[in-house]
Amino acid sequence: MKRIGLTAAILMAAVLGLANPTPCLATGLGLGASYALPIFLAAIEGDVAEARRLHDANDIGKGEDADEQDRIGYLTLEAMVLNAEGEHERALEAAMPTVEARLTSTSKLGWEEALVAAHALGRDEVVRDLISRVESMAPGHLPPTLRAHAIRFRALLGDDPDQRFRAAAAAFREYGSVLQAAKVQTEHGEWLLGETRREEAAVVLAEARAVFERLQARPWLERVDVLEVPLTISAVEATSL
Repeated sequence: MKRIGLTAAILMAAVLGLANPTPCLATGLGLGASYALPIFLAAIEGDVAEARRLHDANDIGKGEDADEQDRIGYLTLEAMVLNAEGEHERALEAAMPTVEARLTSTSKLGWEEALVAAHALGRDEVVRDLISRVESMAPGHLPPTLRAHAIRFRALLGDDPDQRFRAAAAAFREYGSVLQAAKVQTEHGEWLLGETRREEAAVVLAEARAVFERLQARPWLERVDVLEVPLTISAVEATSL
């Protein structure tokens, strides 16, 4: 992993939904810390072995007696890497303490990993419980991107998916989380294909693919490409809007 500094911060901002990448250049605690950036980059780019190596080499927050925020940061990264490795059971186990912790910019990422793991395991009851807990949060304490994830995972559960996929993607874009928006568009495209709405799927998948290509998010690029949906003229034009 050679890219560090501003490039890493810009990508990290895209993940966290920050309009300004400056906080991600910090070397303090949490997932803005410099040690976390290469782990995120490796996972996003699909270099899972490198993400695991970097995470295992990090001792910050590893012990049970670590500072709370360091510990939450460590568990969030552990859950992320485990999800990337396909170890969803262990990822869910690692992520749940972040759900129970005080909600911060770090722990909210743990909520996402818990939702991803539970959904991958087919634990719909866990997904619904997590969503309900998010939806019950007071508006002033609910991060917009976490609300967007609640909408996203309701769509994945089949609750008015078309409208909810659109709403979740729009919410992520509104707060600058372009990578998350593209993930939702991919899931929306997959759903549209299942409904034989191929032209609509081509548009959202083209938009998503452009983001993944720019951010070098190889696993998601491959997920789009395996669908073998040709980019129609209208779909290509949509990516430039």
